[in-house]
Amino acid sequence: MPLIQLTDADMVAEAAYDVKCEAWPSWSVDVFLCHPDAAMQLCKAVRVKLHRRKLTDFEILWTLVNARKRSKLPTAKGGR
Repeated sequence: MPLIQLTDADMVAEAAYDVKCEAWPSWSVDVFLCHPDAAMQLCKAVRVKLHRRKLTDFEILWTLVNARKRSKLPTAKGGR
């Protein structure tokens, strides 16, 4: 069972990807997820951007991974 509703998950993944592209534009989602300090910064920024303080790091990163797996996000800058 998902931790958040599907529509919310898409919104969170999109916000996470936007923040990642602004702060770490040359990193793919896969590379980004290998940097825990950057991932924690991203989670904090997503909570601020969406005004959702109760979103956990797990929920934010999991939605980003799932969106990436479903090919809804590029794997690297400019590509899919």
